Amino acid sequence: MKDFLIEQAVGISAYLLVTLIGLLGAWLSSKLAKKLELANIKAATESVITATQATVHELQQTTVEKLKDAHKDGKLTEAEIDELGEMLLDITESKLADSVKGLLVGAKIDLENLIKSTAESYIDKMKGYDF
Repeated sequence: MKDFLIEQAVGISAYLLVTLIGLLGAWLSSKLAKKLELANIKAATESVITATQATVHELQQTTVEKLKDAHKDGKLTEAEIDELGEMLLDITESKLADSVKGLLVGAKIDLENLIKSTAESYIDKMKGYDF
């Protein structure tokens, strides 16, 4: 009888140990997956920032200066600013891979807002405003 109880205790202990290892493995896998997902989101966000800054620079060289030169006061009209904003969004989004856009949308990051805020910050930096 004693041997039977020891055998059952060892069997139960082994089963519990295997179950515990399985649970630990699942928990660890979920933590690693979350870390990888966050790293991917960070890389996608950095890709948007880089593309936005490049687009702002391109628009500055190709369009903004010409528009400013067309006005005596050298300032853009509200309509021109709105048009530049739309161009910024269209050009920047066209530079992004579908996987980047999909990842950010899936993470509930407002892509349009990210592009606009990055552009505003970069333009301020170009003008010499340090906040």
